[in-house]
Amino acid sequence: MKLRLYLLIVSLLVTSACTTQPKKSTEVEQGEWIKFNGHAFKHQSWALNGRFVVRNESESWHGDIYWQQENETYLIRLSGPLGQGKVQLKGKPGHSELQLSENEYYIAEDAERLLSRFTGVVIPVEGLRYWVLGVPRPNNVNAGLEQDEQGRLVRITQHGWDVQIKRYDQVDGETLPTKLFMDNKEYKVRLVVDQWQLKA
Repeated sequence: MKLRLYLLIVSLLVTSACTTQPKKSTEVEQGEWIKFNGHAFKHQSWALNGRFVVRNESESWHGDIYWQQENETYLIRLSGPLGQGKVQLKGKPGHSELQLSENEYYIAEDAERLLSRFTGVVIPVEGLRYWVLGVPRPNNVNAGLEQDEQGRLVRITQHGWDVQIKRYDQVDGETLPTKLFMDNKEYKVRLVVDQWQLKA
């Protein structure tokens, strides 16, 4: 009787441990992930509305974000207590235009540096275009990737940024990220997507 009781207790403890342990993500090679999830790159045109926070050791910025992507061309509007009011950034890889007011324009090749120089806000524009879709930036074989049991990426390490996708939601039959944490050596960026719009 004591042996049966002991075995029952052990069985219950093992079962409890199995059910309470969180599901762990697993590392995966980028080429392997793309081979089985290449369809995730199909969204070339989309728009989102959301909220962001950017922090470093001494300052913090937060506001609303609207991002419209049409193939290679993007339009990003930031609003909130940025010290500049509304900010608009538009362009394509290799060319960016920043508008701070009706008559104040700046042009540069690097969107992230342009935005940082004149607003203090650091957002990894080139990488985030892909990360916000839950995919790695293409043509980077050294990317570190982790996926969950459903094959969704939950962590992407690229171009000096550690990207954690904290939440996915269903959008028009697709599974897309709605909360991302992005950190590099100096900045922490938090993005929450309130609304997605996928375009054909």
